[in-house]
Amino acid sequence: MEELSAEVATEVIEVLYNSDSSLVCKIPYKVLEALQSKTEECNKKIDLKENTEIKNQNISEESKAILSILYRDYMCSEEEKIEINKTFELNQKQYDEIQREKYNPDKIFQNKNIKIDNNSEVVEDDKALVELPKSKWYTILFEKIKSIFKRNS
Repeated sequence: MEELSAEVATEVIEVLYNSDSSLVCKIPYKVLEALQSKTEECNKKIDLKENTEIKNQNISEESKAILSILYRDYMCSEEEKIEINKTFELNQKQYDEIQREKYNPDKIFQNKNIKIDNNSEVVEDDKALVELPKSKWYTILFEKIKSIFKRNS
């Protein structure tokens, strides 16, 4: 709770105050007290619309996440907990898949440039490392000797 911002705590407390008291009383007093102590640091006034779902309220995504965790942990039934946990797991898998695609170690070092033609077609331009021809040992030695004489001149 220490890393929770005062604005988020204020939004959460405001939603809980406007919720059914039978649901709010299921939340432990220590949690409510910690949220309430954070709200004292915030001067922001939260305006909630009556008879509007939480997802349509003008509150931050972090506040919605805190409210969903509070609902899952303290307010819902066991059957609802199972469904909510399935949804959380599915969302986490989707997020992990997106991150895996974005930061795939096999694709990070591919050096591809994407160009768009005049016909709006995407053309991938692969660029590989260019292999330089190796010089013979005697050529390298001769160049070194020449460079020594050029410095002395």
